[in-house]
Amino acid sequence: MRKFLELMETLDRFVVHRAWEVEGLVYGLLTGYPTMWIGPIGIAKTYAIDILTSLIKDAVLFRYMLTKFTEPEELFGAYNIRMLRRGRIVRVTKGKLPEADIVYLDEPFKASSAIRNALLDVILYRRFYNGEQYIETKTKAMYMSANEVPILTEDLAFIDRSAVRMFSTHLTWDEMEDVIATPTIRGKISGSYMLSVTDIEEAQREVNEIERTVGNSPELRKLIVSLAKTSSENADKSGERMEVSERRLNMVRRVVAVVSYVYDEEPNADHVAIATAYALPSSWNTYVATLTAINQLLPDSSIAYINKIQTVKTEIKNATSEADKASLSNKLAELIKNAPKRHFLKKEIEKTKF
Repeated sequence: MRKFLELMETLDRFVVHRAWEVEGLVYGLLTGYPTMWIGPIGIAKTYAIDILTSLIKDAVLFRYMLTKFTEPEELFGAYNIRMLRRGRIVRVTKGKLPEADIVYLDEPFKASSAIRNALLDVILYRRFYNGEQYIETKTKAMYMSANEVPILTEDLAFIDRSAVRMFSTHLTWDEMEDVIATPTIRGKISGSYMLSVTDIEEAQREVNEIERTVGNSPELRKLIVSLAKTSSENADKSGERMEVSERRLNMVRRVVAVVSYVYDEEPNADHVAIATAYALPSSWNTYVATLTAINQLLPDSSIAYINKIQTVKTEIKNATSEADKASLSNKLAELIKNAPKRHFLKKEIEKTKF
């Protein structure tokens, strides 16, 4: 477990002020389902995933940017000519997606329907139809990124099948200064690997056991459904419909188990809060609706603590007397002292200056 937290810390050294996204990428290694990262051009999506995979020993990475002109052969391999002459349709998958441990697909919504249909089978069942029969893919984790949230129904299938979904914007101007001060790494990071493909496989097996514990807990089940219901109601109030399918709730359950595993804790309400924020939203507006629901139902969660800390910081900034500033500073110090020990929250606290 500790090695996955250390992995987050390492990624933070190279991808600054993206602690929430970094944590989500590491969770994506353990869910067994895709991770979707949506945000504008130039926010280091590809860069972060490249660094992550470079830290995994023996990991075979398949990375591809998809367009409407991308052919299935580019992802799944060309047809074996010798087999074709014998009347058999078989692809040569060496060096292609079915043989990779980690898959990264940029702009999957731009792919043709033929590629999308094949990818959905890979995502759901980790299998690929190779002309005559299904073969099992070696995929341990899949990452997808896009610059915009899709609006077409057939594209939404990719989002729905992603366990972790992240929605990002550009950093603030102050944070940009830290980006300029951070050297850009090209190629592999010098030093030893932080984990191996075997570590990922073993972790995913343990997550399977924890997931059963989550599913057997009436309290956690009720909380997951309550957060989903409240998030949906919040989205309705903002004029956006939020679809919450049975699959989506099971994805939340899966991420709860992953968070529990990484922090080496029994599954609890804070894990549900974190998992809901990652797994439930499908757009920016539904992300905001979900965060609002978490603040309403779980005001002591690590997610809600970010809002609490930011609120007090704003109050300190706007305070008109030294006595008020001192009182609010003490309140902020107490908040930080009692804050849950979470990676993304720790990074938010580190930005706090007294």
